[in-house]
Amino acid sequence: MVISNESAEIKIYNSLGGALVKTLKSQEKSTAINVSSLSTGLYIIKIKTNTLIASKKIVLNY
Repeated sequence: MVISNESAEIKIYNSLGGALVKTLKSQEKSTAINVSSLSTGLYIIKIKTNTLIASKKIVLNY
């Protein structure tokens, strides 16, 4: 997902709804999120900007 020229709050949740990772993206930078501390499994990533709220399922399979 590409979010251009907007600040964003990015959170990753486990399948029980607990927030595991929280990061902020500044307006003009791309953001990489280190998920190496998370176990293999299903997670939900939620991205919130001033104009968008999006949730996507992600599967980590190391």
